[in-house]
Amino acid sequence: MPRPFCVYNRCFSSQPPRECHTIDVIDKFAMDAKCSFSELRKSKCGDFRGSPFVVRRLLECKDDITGHLQSCHLSKLVGNVEEHDLILMRAGNFDLPTHQQECMWICPNHRYNLGRNWRPLKTCQYPLHSGARKKLKNKDVVNLQMSKNIQTIFGVTVPIGSGKRVSFNN
Repeated sequence: MPRPFCVYNRCFSSQPPRECHTIDVIDKFAMDAKCSFSELRKSKCGDFRGSPFVVRRLLECKDDITGHLQSCHLSKLVGNVEEHDLILMRAGNFDLPTHQQECMWICPNHRYNLGRNWRPLKTCQYPLHSGARKKLKNKDVVNLQMSKNIQTIFGVTVPIGSGKRVSFNN
C-alpha cells in the first residue's frame, strides 16, 4: 500500500484520511516547506530572537509547556496538551485530524508567538464586550470550550488563555 506524502502542505494519499499513517517527507520537498501558519494568522514568518530560521514539522513541537500553561491560568490542560496542540488551538484549529497535522509546518516566529512565548492582551477579548477597554484585574481566562464557542458563534478566533471580564460592575 503506498504511503501518503506531503507536498507544499497538502497531504496526498490513495487511502481515506482516517487510514493515513506517518508521513514520510521526501528531502527535496522538506527544503521547500512553507509555514502553514502564515496564511492562518495573516502574519509574516521569520526567526525568533536570533533563533535560526528553520521551518519544521508542527508535530515535532514537543517542548514542555507546563509552566506556560500555569502562568496563563490553564492548569487544567497540563498533561493533556502538547506544544503542537496548544499552537493549533491558539490559531483556531480545533479538532484537526492527525493526517492534516502531519502535513503542517511551522516557522520559529509562529511557533513561539502561538506557543510558550504567547502572552495575553491585558483587556477583555470577548467580541460582545464593548465600550472602553479597561485593564483586567482578574485571572479569569478564555478556556478551550469558550474559544471554540466564540469561533463558532462570532467567526473570531480568541486564543485560549486570553483575558475575559466576568462582571460589568467595574
